[in-house]
Amino acid sequence: MRILGIESSSLVASVALVTDDILTAEYTVDFKKTHSQTLLPMLDEIMNMLGLEMDTVDAIAVAGGPGSFTGLRIGAATAKGLGLALDKPLIHVPTVDAMAWNLWGAAGLVCPIMDAKRRQVYRMENGIQVIKKQCAMDAGELAAELNGLGLPVIFLGDGVPVYRELFEELLTVPFRFAPAQMNRQRGTCVAALGMLVMTETAGGYDGAFVVSSDEFTPDYLRKPQAERERGAASRGPVGSGKGMAKMERTGAVRPMRAEDLESVARLEQTCFSESWSENLLRSGLDNRLDSYLVYEELGAVLGYCVLRTLADEGEIQRIAVDPAFRRQGIARKLMESMAAVARMKGAREVALEVRESNVSARKLYESYGFRQEAVRRDYYRNPAEDAIIMWNRRI
Repeated sequence: MRILGIESSSLVASVALVTDDILTAEYTVDFKKTHSQTLLPMLDEIMNMLGLEMDTVDAIAVAGGPGSFTGLRIGAATAKGLGLALDKPLIHVPTVDAMAWNLWGAAGLVCPIMDAKRRQVYRMENGIQVIKKQCAMDAGELAAELNGLGLPVIFLGDGVPVYRELFEELLTVPFRFAPAQMNRQRGTCVAALGMLVMTETAGGYDGAFVVSSDEFTPDYLRKPQAERERGAASRGPVGSGKGMAKMERTGAVRPMRAEDLESVARLEQTCFSESWSENLLRSGLDNRLDSYLVYEELGAVLGYCVLRTLADEGEIQRIAVDPAFRRQGIARKLMESMAAVARMKGAREVALEVRESNVSARKLYESYGFRQEAVRRDYYRNPAEDAIIMWNRRI
């Protein structure tokens, strides 16, 4: 069995391929680059080095949080795009569980610490046993609890440099800090835990679980779901735009379905002066060259996009977001999912066209590597305007 692991919950970007009980390849970077620039090229590199096709992967394990909102969002979009394109299941692996797996077999306690006051305590002598579940707490309180447990402890994670001196001052139990090769997130550990789940050899461990691409949702560092929903209910009904526009975006990109046609047709009429009809949208769903994706949140379709792929070229034909929910990251989620689908369908370069006056959209596309290459004079109507033709030659 072959499991792909994707880790993007912090500054670390890491992809790995585990085949049965062998680490086949790993590519890890801990540097200040956005994961949207690194994850797919890293994945492409290891698959090319191994001479493997992506469809030989049996499942995709992805760090599901907690972690950086942006990092988790990009990792989730990448994994979901791959899962959709390849029709493969996803495995949701808790970030801190995978971090602890770096120190499998260690005596005593293992305590991963993330620089967001999140930590979890494990005992690793017999597989993986959670002693204290994930929580946010003061470092002094954590030191007191560890002293009370009376066992040696190993710390790892990007929170160690922040709290190291405090632990050195407060801890009375023996303690160590994991060395460089073990002290950060790794795609290998994500894939390894995914392998345990897929092969049903996890023993009593039940932290990771298999989901479909549609169902995968990261665990962001945010308020509890119930609290957010209560806040949303007090501000206005779902889909009204009232209240939702102020909420943290928690939806997901998924393939468009027939039941979405009415909502997407309304988006078309709202966003485009020359809108596509519902019948045209319906016919597109059956076109094997086209990939229709929607962004859904709390039952409402807030955005959608269309990607056409032919041979090694792709074209973004549509991307639209409800005006009430723009500038909140929805267009970026759609772009990231389209990029992943394009690559999995064999596209090496992708084109799009945009109104010359649409400066915000052009900046968005430029942030994903698109550059202006041509102008189509008077291409648009209502009102008449030139179209800027942009290409990403290395999607």
